[in-house]
Amino acid sequence: MTSTARATLRSAVWLALTLLTEFHMHCLRVVAKRLILGALLVRTAAGCREVQRPETARTTDSTRAADLAAIERLHQADMRAVVAGDTTTLISLWTEDIVALTEGAPISVGRDSNVKILRRSLELSRDLEPIDYVLEFQSVELLGDHALEWGTYHGRVRQRSGSIVAYQGKVMRLLRRQPDRSWRVARTMYTQEAETPHTSRANAR
Repeated sequence: MTSTARATLRSAVWLALTLLTEFHMHCLRVVAKRLILGALLVRTAAGCREVQRPETARTTDSTRAADLAAIERLHQADMRAVVAGDTTTLISLWTEDIVALTEGAPISVGRDSNVKILRRSLELSRDLEPIDYVLEFQSVELLGDHALEWGTYHGRVRQRSGSIVAYQGKVMRLLRRQPDRSWRVARTMYTQEAETPHTSRANAR
């Protein structure tokens, strides 16, 4: 190899190494910038989470309290409607697809089916005057747009003869939150225990 050829080869190798080095440095600069940007984003996100976490917790607590208050309004409306014999209000507390499971009876699916059962029950009990009706739920568990509750109920009615009959039972219900954030009964299951007669009028409140 002549001296000229060797010089040309050295120049080509030096140029290749220079370009390769510059390429590596460029890559390192890009990687470094990305790492720095990533670190800043992580720190920023962490800071945002630290700032938002208390607010999110407050919002969740506030939403939970509002839902429980709305469910309690449902309970109160339910109890008042039973005592008043207000079928319109009772029906308005159900979802369109309500399902009722009662002891010794077929499963009743849909509002229309349950309305027929309600009106038939009222017709059969037209000689009974409601005195009181109480729902007592031992648990109300919020599950997103649904709530599961279980507990007991008890009440009293006065017969035409003047005697008073007390009744009680157990109940479990699945509620569904509505777009206006009110709640309605979507599924209900209950049992009724033996009625207890009271002959004294003084037992009525």
